[in-house]
Amino acid sequence: MCKLLKTKIPGDVLKLVTGSGAAQLFVVISMPVLSRIYAPGDFGILGVFMSTVTISAVFVTGRYETAIPIPDADRDAWGLLKLTLYLSFFTQILLYLVLFCWRPGVLQSLSYLKWLIPVGIFIMVVITATEFWLNRKGQFALVAGSRMAGAVVLSLSQILFGIKGFGMKGLLLGFILGLMSTAAINMWKSLKIKPPEPVCVVDLAKSYMRFPKYLLAAQVFNTGANHLPALIIGNYLGTAAAGLYTVGYRAMGVLDLVATAVSQIFYPRAAR
Repeated sequence: MCKLLKTKIPGDVLKLVTGSGAAQLFVVISMPVLSRIYAPGDFGILGVFMSTVTISAVFVTGRYETAIPIPDADRDAWGLLKLTLYLSFFTQILLYLVLFCWRPGVLQSLSYLKWLIPVGIFIMVVITATEFWLNRKGQFALVAGSRMAGAVVLSLSQILFGIKGFGMKGLLLGFILGLMSTAAINMWKSLKIKPPEPVCVVDLAKSYMRFPKYLLAAQVFNTGANHLPALIIGNYLGTAAAGLYTVGYRAMGVLDLVATAVSQIFYPRAAR
């Protein structure tokens, strides 16, 4: 324990917990205001959108982003980040084509906003992949700051759109803007510290095939356990019931902060 306290781990954990906690706290504080601007059904539609985006983001990357802390060379790690983004980009193009032909019943509540789903998935992947890269490089303060910035943009945008009478569109657009803010900050910093050497992403995909082979199913179950309830409730009980669940779920997210921060700090060190 004494050796652990002498390392940078406690300070890094504190950075992530503080930043993520402030971001989560800002979202929780904004909930009383948002709940007076939007109807429960609006939150239900947001919950369906968030759950669809979060669960889908697991499939499109093959979990290659979790391999980013593993390679000895930074150029291989950066190549894995590029591989993750390439997979996400091309699968979202395919998803657009699929949505033209097939529209699941659970997504009917989104109406024309379902076309934002591929955008949300891609941005979510950018955030996840760049956070793995930035954590590998020890940029924990920046990750915490980008999360805080995203939460501020998300909440303020949703409040402003609600006041302007956007209805449920305001919740979804605010959510997208918040994600875009976090993704932009992460990508900007990631590009500043990327290695100059090119690497073949096809070779990396073959070398790290164990990650989609062994991690994909487990992560699908884990993510589904957290986000499928909103989809199921929305499909069978209506968007109002799903909205009440979504509000409670977002408020309780603060309980997971410490465990998530510790895992994000420890994983790159364990990989090395």
